[in-house]
Amino acid sequence: MSGFLLSLLAHTLSDFVIQKESTVSEKNKGKFKQFFLHAFAVAFVTFLFLLPFKGLNPLYFALFVLLIHLLIDYLKHILDKLFDKAKSNFKALTFLLDQLLHIFSLLVLSQTIPLLPRPFFASLLTDFPIIEAYILIPIVYIFVVFGGAHFVRLILDSVPSKKGEKAENANKGKLIGILERTLMLTFWVTGNPSGIAIVLTAKSIARFKEFDDKEFAEYYLIGTLSSTLVALAGGIILLKII
Repeated sequence: MSGFLLSLLAHTLSDFVIQKESTVSEKNKGKFKQFFLHAFAVAFVTFLFLLPFKGLNPLYFALFVLLIHLLIDYLKHILDKLFDKAKSNFKALTFLLDQLLHIFSLLVLSQTIPLLPRPFFASLLTDFPIIEAYILIPIVYIFVVFGGAHFVRLILDSVPSKKGEKAENANKGKLIGILERTLMLTFWVTGNPSGIAIVLTAKSIARFKEFDDKEFAEYYLIGTLSSTLVALAGGIILLKII
């Protein structure tokens, strides 16, 4: 299980933290070179995270990650283009499907390619049996905080709104969302759900005057509820597993 968790941590870091917005933009244009470079980066980080394991299997694991990640990402791009031609916006759904396929592929690889821990790592796992549970904490936080930013943006992009307003508030909204989900997830997992209400109240007060605009109010509500849903889902998963 530790091999799967370390490879999943490498995936989340590579997809949501290391990957630049410019790379995402180029991939959306269908630039195959960017798909390959991103998949290579994911594979390289995966290999580094699997160095606590013996032999060449971490390298084989990383090579399979490169090929599978490249395939899944490119298939997602093709699917998004097909939906665009049909004038349907399901990018939030294809994003979720994409992530589920990545997670499933890592699970299959971890069960197929044996990963034997080096002595120092084996003793660490023996002395601290809950270390695997703690690897889950940064994984969930990255998915919720940074992956959630991308997911919420995809949902909001599917909602008709003023283009100027979207462009003007995109960066501010992303930063606010990151802070918002970080606080809500932390409040939830530490057993202080009342703190979530404080976060939502503070956010609403800051935009109170703008609620007279019905379109903005709906746009705001969709974004806030989506962000809250992501944070609570991550918190529930984390508490169930740890």
